[in-house]
Amino acid sequence: MTESGLIVIGSGPAGVSAAEAFREHNADLPVTIVTDDPHLPYARPPLSKDYLRGGHRGRRTARRAMVQ
Repeated sequence: MTESGLIVIGSGPAGVSAAEAFREHNADLPVTIVTDDPHLPYARPPLSKDYLRGGHRGRRTARRAMVQ
């Protein structure tokens, strides 16, 4: 029997993590990520539930202060 590898749908954090974990244990098998994202997978910090509920209002979300 031939092992077929892994096909992941979506290039978000969960999909990329699944592909990486599979690759760690199955280095010789192919991994395919299917996505409609025009860019290669990149590090995207997950949004917090607080942010999605609007709990971020009034807080700074930028990583560094703006220079005027």
